[in-house]
Amino acid sequence: MVQSLLFLRPMRKAGYIGIFIFLTVMGVISCVDDNIQPEEAEPYISVKFINNRSLDTLNVLLAAIKADIAVITKRITAIDAMTDKTPFLAEKDSLNKVKASLTTEQTEVNNKINKLKKGYVKLTTLQSLGGSSPITKLDSTGTNEFPLNSNATKSRFFTTIRLSDDNLESRLDTIEFEYTLDTLFVENTIRISAQWPKVTYYSFDSVSNISCKDSITCTSNDASLTIYY
Repeated sequence: MVQSLLFLRPMRKAGYIGIFIFLTVMGVISCVDDNIQPEEAEPYISVKFINNRSLDTLNVLLAAIKADIAVITKRITAIDAMTDKTPFLAEKDSLNKVKASLTTEQTEVNNKINKLKKGYVKLTTLQSLGGSSPITKLDSTGTNEFPLNSNATKSRFFTTIRLSDDNLESRLDTIEFEYTLDTLFVENTIRISAQWPKVTYYSFDSVSNISCKDSITCTSNDASLTIYY
């Protein structure tokens, strides 16, 4: 009988240790669950603007400048080929000055074209449907992040774009996105993800297809599109 009791003591002790470990683990899990916090950042989609109308105007101007330079270059070459070009040196100097001026203008126009192609536009305001105030985080020199409403599966935005630096005229347009919502748990944080965004309405001239880095999930934060106006 005594031997049986002595045998049960370590068994009881092992049982107590097991219960203690179980309760400790459960307590840790409970603490982790209590520390899960919702992430306030809304999902977004990256939007780039291309001013096609200004591009068309600049491309026409660029073609005209190139044509003028070609005519002047041809004349200068002809003068250089003359046996006695002394009577035409003044004309050549004048043509070189005009060519230099046109070359400078060509560089400026090319710079403007490159900026427009990169999305350098004057996006002055961005307002979401139902929003109390315009969205202030705007990048007027590149890609803008449009925050999608994580409490709905649709988001509509109103944009005000200044047409040019030397023109105070601006235009108001709208675009609407539709998407599905998913809840992710990342490092004890609840993150709302918008997936498979698509454009359901726009008033711009045209919009590109939405490009996704991951074609399987197509999360909005990794998606982008280009708007043409």
